[in-house]
Amino acid sequence: MSDKPVLAHVFEKQLDRREFMQFLGCVACATAFSGFIEAEAQTTTTITPFQVLGADEVLKSGEYKLFKAGKLPLIVYASDTEEPDSLALNDIWLVAYSRRCSHRGTTIREPNSSGVMHCPDHKQDFDTKTGIPVGPVHRTNKPLTQFKLELNPDNTVWLTDTVRVS
Repeated sequence: MSDKPVLAHVFEKQLDRREFMQFLGCVACATAFSGFIEAEAQTTTTITPFQVLGADEVLKSGEYKLFKAGKLPLIVYASDTEEPDSLALNDIWLVAYSRRCSHRGTTIREPNSSGVMHCPDHKQDFDTKTGIPVGPVHRTNKPLTQFKLELNPDNTVWLTDTVRVS
């Protein structure tokens, strides 16, 4: 019997030491890269305050507006039910979330007619009112990053700070 490492689950042949080390290097790089993407998705939460709704703009319940803050995709969603850290405005509550999936940082699609945003990479759904993962796929239990909305004296709505980081 040879004393070469064998990876029976991956290969049908025996590997010499050099091939085995190359395999381990590839695995280490893939692991590090996936961790980098997830870390970037979670750390890109610092926002310079900016206006998201003008004084004359009105969102009705179930409507939304999409933005980008640098490379970070965002959504402001209007609901007829109060959610934690939402902004009350004319019998509507506004919430703002990152549209980066809390699993791997993929940009999540716009809400469908059921008020659900969908990650195209791993099929996780997120409730647009709460930012919480929903549905049968359970790739993550982390909600989307939520941002604070403030009403200025001139009746404009501004995104000002991070409320919850995924």
